[in-house]
Amino acid sequence: MQISFTPEFADRLRPSVNLAAKKHHNPHGGGNTYELERALDEDMLLTSVGWANSHYANDSYNPGHDSYVDEWGITWRNSTYSTRFGNGSYTEIVGHPLADDAAIVSYRPPDPDRPELYAESDWVVRTFRDEYWILGVTVTTIFETAWALRGYERILMDFITEPDRAEAILDIPFRYHLRAAERLVRMGVDMIWIGDDVGTQHAMLISPETWRRFLKPRMARFISTIKGINPSLKVAYHSDGCIYPSSRS
Repeated sequence: MQISFTPEFADRLRPSVNLAAKKHHNPHGGGNTYELERALDEDMLLTSVGWANSHYANDSYNPGHDSYVDEWGITWRNSTYSTRFGNGSYTEIVGHPLADDAAIVSYRPPDPDRPELYAESDWVVRTFRDEYWILGVTVTTIFETAWALRGYERILMDFITEPDRAEAILDIPFRYHLRAAERLVRMGVDMIWIGDDVGTQHAMLISPETWRRFLKPRMARFISTIKGINPSLKVAYHSDGCIYPSSRS
């Protein structure tokens, strides 16, 4: 069993398991004490390196922080909502650094070899590997980060009208997350969690043919590379929604 919580829900849940209030943690990794996961007797602990950590960066979900730009150059905005449990907030993407075609050639992604990126993962592996299954997380591996960089509609159009451009953009997150995954495997994680949200409520959001052309070869290389480091490594692929042919007429 493994459960992730948004920061605000984690705050609501902690008193139920007799935990004191703590600083918000990023459900994808970054500053997580794992006290809540351990109190719930989860079997797995996540440690994440990659663009997914930007979802709740800089405490943007706290009041007074309306927007921020992550290290990829992607702009996020804090959006609020109300429920019967009270007010809450989430982050959404509002700015894409590669929206302009001319920006693609000169774009430089963050450095995946920075030692500080792996300090927390090293601590998690050393501290909990004998007690928990450790998941090295590199989700939003290719497609999600690519559309965040380019813009959702633009990358979908690129698939059709500018496939070479799409390939170049997809390679940016692919190379970054592969590098991160290799490092996590060598550190001793039990599993690497990869994937992109390509499923909707009823079917894939792109055609299987498009997935096979642009994503499958990169995923195959990704998995074969990390399995080459540790053949017993497990790999989880996240698709978010339904990826089977639709049965609806």
